[in-house]
Amino acid sequence: ITGSVSESKVLSILLDNPYNLTKPVGEIMEKPFPFVSMEDTAERISSLISKKNSAVLVKDPVGQVHIITEYDLIRSISL
Repeated sequence: ITGSVSESKVLSILLDNPYNLTKPVGEIMEKPFPFVSMEDTAERISSLISKKNSAVLVKDPVGQVHIITEYDLIRSISL
C-alpha cells in the first residue's frame, strides 16, 4: 500500500484551486491507512479512525485487503 486519498483531502485541494483536478493522484496522496487484524474490536478500530485517518485496512485469511471506513464503523455500532 503506497498511500491513501480521502474525500476531505480531494475536496480541500479542489477548493484551494479547481485546476488541481488535473494533478496526478501521487501528488495528493497522504500516508497509508493503518492495518488492523481480523480479531480487533470496534473499540480498537474507532481509536485509530480520526479526522486525519478516515479508514483502516484489514487483510483477510486469503490475503485480500479490505477497507473499513468511519461510516462502516458508525453503521456497525448503530445496528
